Amino acid sequence: MATDPVTFEVVKNTLYKAAEEMKIVLAKTAYSPILKLAGDYSCGIFDTDGNMVAQGPDLPIHLGSMPDAVAAVIGKFKGRTDEGDVYIHNDPY
Repeated sequence: MATDPVTFEVVKNTLYKAAEEMKIVLAKTAYSPILKLAGDYSCGIFDTDGNMVAQGPDLPIHLGSMPDAVAAVIGKFKGRTDEGDVYIHNDPY
């Protein structure tokens, strides 16, 4: 499926902005000073196959472990998801 360059840029920037807004909301609502003050977190948006499609302007060191965490969530709920389902994942271990 071909996508024209303008549509591609609009969708890409919309996804990036959503990931950036995730970061802003997390920073504003966090209780932990490590999150709130140090910004020690990362946000990403993944497709249904577990591929990262957008990441926030966060610490990139966390992004390496995200695909494994997302794969675990996909495996746990495989066959039990409906269109529009959203999974929010936070596992310190």
